[in-house]
Amino acid sequence: LPGLDIAVDYWRIDIDDVITTFGANTILNYCVDLPTLDNPFCGQITRDPNDPVRSVTAISTQTINASRLEARGIDFSLGYRTGFLGGQLGADIKGTYLLRQETQAVPGIPASIVRAMGRFTDPRFRASMFVNYARDRWEVTLGGRLQGAGVVDPNVSREYNDNDNIPAIFYGDASASFTPVENLRLTLG
Repeated sequence: LPGLDIAVDYWRIDIDDVITTFGANTILNYCVDLPTLDNPFCGQITRDPNDPVRSVTAISTQTINASRLEARGIDFSLGYRTGFLGGQLGADIKGTYLLRQETQAVPGIPASIVRAMGRFTDPRFRASMFVNYARDRWEVTLGGRLQGAGVVDPNVSREYNDNDNIPAIFYGDASASFTPVENLRLTLG
C-alpha cells in the first residue's frame, strides 16, 4: 500500500556494572532484606553513633554501581501518508511495550533485584500518535501521548502500600500553523 510504513522491533539491553540510583525506601528495604549487611545499600545509610539504637540520620540516594541492568521490550510504529482534498494527510502512531526492566544490585543475590517495569515512570505501555493535514500554506495537527497505568513502586509489598496505583493518562495536543511568507511560520497550539 503506497504511503504505508510499518515497523516492529524487539530490543534487549543488558549492562553489567551499571551506574544507577535507588529511592530511599528501596535502599532501606534492601539494606535489611539482603542476606548480609555488607551490601551497597547499607553503605548509603548514615546512622547516629551516639544513639543506642543507631537511628538513621541520612540516606544517600546518589548513584551507585549496581551489578546488572536488564531491559526488554517491543517498539512498534505505523504511519500513513496520502494526498487528500488537494493537500497531504498523514497519521502516525509509535509505541513501546516494556516486557522487562530490572536492576540487580548485588551479583548472585536474587533478593537484590529491583523491578522498574510497571512503575509510573516506566509503564508497561506508552505511545504517541498524531494526525496531520497540510495544504498550501496551512497545516493542522492533532496529537496525543498515552502513558499506561503503573504503580508508585512495584517493589513494595501491598501490605505496606495498598493504594499505589496510578491510572493511565492521555495528553492531547492540537495546533494550526500558517506560513504567510517564506521562512516565517505562525503557529497556534
